Amino acid sequence: MDNKSPRSIIKSFSIYGLFGTQDVHIDFDENIKIIIGENGLGKTQLLNIIYYLLFAYRKFFQAFKFSIILFCTSFSRYIRSPERI
Repeated sequence: MDNKSPRSIIKSFSIYGLFGTQDVHIDFDENIKIIIGENGLGKTQLLNIIYYLLFAYRKFFQAFKFSIILFCTSFSRYIRSPERI
């Protein structure tokens, strides 16, 4: 008998009002996701936000301006505003 618990899989990530102007939505419908863009567009910041959201490093979010973060997994949906981080 297999006693492994089911894995939660990231389905999508959205952040609205990033840097006060940008809305970003990423669907994780493939095993590999490649994020490309010119320097200074926020690729690394986006990855940092996802990482710190997953590991609940709340102090990190004080450095970012955003309205809402919507994070969906195979089991649940999380909605966070700057006040609820």
